[in-house]
Amino acid sequence: MAVAEATVEKEVAYFLGYGYNQPDGDVGDLTLSIAERAMYNFLVPAVLQGEAAAHRWSWLSSTGDVLLNAPVTFSHSSAAGYKLFDNTPGSEVAPSVTAGVVNFGLETIANFPQFVFTHSSGDGSSGADQVTAIVEVSGLGAADGYHFPTSFTFDNTDGFRMTLADTSITVAETGTGVSFTFYHVMHAAGTGFDSVDGYMNHAINSGHPHIEMINLGALRDLYAGSPVTSDTPSYVAYDDAKSRFLFWPPADKSYVIKYKYDKSQALTTIPDKYMGIIVNGALAIAEGYADTPNSGKFQKLYDTQLKSAVLDDRSTFREEYFGVNEDRSDRVMPYGRKTDRSDIYYTNRSGTKFPS
Repeated sequence: MAVAEATVEKEVAYFLGYGYNQPDGDVGDLTLSIAERAMYNFLVPAVLQGEAAAHRWSWLSSTGDVLLNAPVTFSHSSAAGYKLFDNTPGSEVAPSVTAGVVNFGLETIANFPQFVFTHSSGDGSSGADQVTAIVEVSGLGAADGYHFPTSFTFDNTDGFRMTLADTSITVAETGTGVSFTFYHVMHAAGTGFDSVDGYMNHAINSGHPHIEMINLGALRDLYAGSPVTSDTPSYVAYDDAKSRFLFWPPADKSYVIKYKYDKSQALTTIPDKYMGIIVNGALAIAEGYADTPNSGKFQKLYDTQLKSAVLDDRSTFREEYFGVNEDRSDRVMPYGRKTDRSDIYYTNRSGTKFPS
């Protein structure tokens, strides 16, 4: 259960002499405003004496886990399950590229990595599919290099297909010597995600340093301006438009990553055990609008109850070993300044395009 704004408003209306019915007009606007202010004040409580920052409620924080899978390579020389056909069944040539659409010519899709895209249907044909991998193409000439595909499709007629962002690429079937390597570089965030609190961290016994959060434009600069080589992920950015993380560099093996994050602060999420405190906070505000003199009775009561609630929340909330709270907004890092480059393409020295 959660604290109901309407209940708080009714208590304010009763205190001001309008009964328990929610009033209309200007009075209704006033009582609603007081209820909203009281709930917001509780969500972001004022600092306690001697402290430099407001308290953050434990129920507005959570922890997330990310599993980045090891890369997978399909080629003509790979073992069964990771092997390419010279030609797909039905005599269609493969591997090949037609207007940016890659025909893999897989021997089987049984071992195709599930981390490459998320989907709601069993065959990956759903329109809701979301690509979560970068693919390295080798042996196809104009298509060689690293690509962020825009989609994957599979059906019994056309086989398995990958659509590239650069739809100008067309390559005829080239026989053997072609390979496709998939790297897991994108991952969805935790439930109710709002922002990462501090760093991301590798498993505590791995010996790897933390993964630093940077802005999305700076991370795209890394993909565009640096040679793309797989290694231990060391930077991550969050893509608000697609609600997912993007890591750099691409993982060279499986990694388990942990992080602490703040949840979205929806007013309806306040646990109902705090109802009495919030009502007293609302009445403390309403005292300034009452006909009787303002004695500050409810403000004193609210301050005492809020402090007790904060101390209780701290005593029952266990900090994890990962995550720090550090503001790095004024730092200029070697990977770039804060920027927004969400609507352009990057092209590296080899001519490979990276979509934003």
